[in-house]
Amino acid sequence: MEVIEMTGKQLKMLRVTIGMKQSELARLLKVSQTLISLIENGQRVMTDKQIEQVNKIFKIRYRFFK
Repeated sequence: MEVIEMTGKQLKMLRVTIGMKQSELARLLKVSQTLISLIENGQRVMTDKQIEQVNKIFKIRYRFFK
């Protein structure tokens, strides 16, 4: 399976598409809602562990720019 680069904007698109709030994603990742906002706005990047968790939540295979 090909691994595709994902930006914070794409993360937001996925989250919004399934009707998930930032706070819900933050709870699943055990991070703050503020961190999710920073990631979606391109101001922070995710750890490898968080990337793995996002892949499981959305049933996808992406990696984020670091």
